[in-house]
Amino acid sequence: MKLFLLLITILFISCTQSEEPGTPPANTLTEPIMKVREIGARENLRSINKAIKTFHAGNGRYPESLEELAEKMMLDIDASLYDYDQESGVVSAVE
Repeated sequence: MKLFLLLITILFISCTQSEEPGTPPANTLTEPIMKVREIGARENLRSINKAIKTFHAGNGRYPESLEELAEKMMLDIDASLYDYDQESGVVSAVE
């Protein structure tokens, strides 16, 4: 019986260890969380781009900054997460 428990324990440990020490196993709960964050970031970027187009249509110019866009369009934007070119109105996520 002790040998059986020892074998089960060794099998369990070998199945849960990742290939590289210090990295989580490939199939963990963190993967779905990261996927949700990626999807959320893409949706935020789409919303910001839409707001920039709306601002441009109404003002004849692009906003000077994402802060101005957030203020005028009543949005909650963390400008540190994005690169913004006021000349072209192009916004992209900071990598």
